[in-house]
Amino acid sequence: MKLIKDEERTQNILVMQAVIFQPILLMCLKGASIQKICLNIQRLLPISDELIKKYLFYLIEYELISYNGSSHFYFSSHDGINLLFKIERKKLTEKLTTSEILLYLE
Repeated sequence: MKLIKDEERTQNILVMQAVIFQPILLMCLKGASIQKICLNIQRLLPISDELIKKYLFYLIEYELISYNGSSHFYFSSHDGINLLFKIERKKLTEKLTTSEILLYLE
C-alpha cells in the first residue's frame, strides 16, 4: 500500500494491491474475524498483521467492507462485491494476473 501525491489535484491517492485486498474481500463475503483474515492472508503472502489491519481500515473507510462490532466480523459491502467482479473482468479481458492489478483511491 502506498500513498502518492496527485500533482494535478494536490491530493493524496492511496494505492492498494489487489493481491492483498482481493482475498480479504473474498473472505468477508460470508463474514470473517480479524484472526481468520490474518491467518489466511499470511498463508498466501508474507505480510505483517499491521499491513493487513491498514488494508482493513482503508477498505472500511472506502466502504468496500463493513465491520460488525457485536459479532467482531468483517463483511464485504455491495461496492466491495462489485469491485471483485471488476477485478475478474479486468483479468479476463486484459489477461492480467491479480498481482498486476492496483486500486487507486482518492
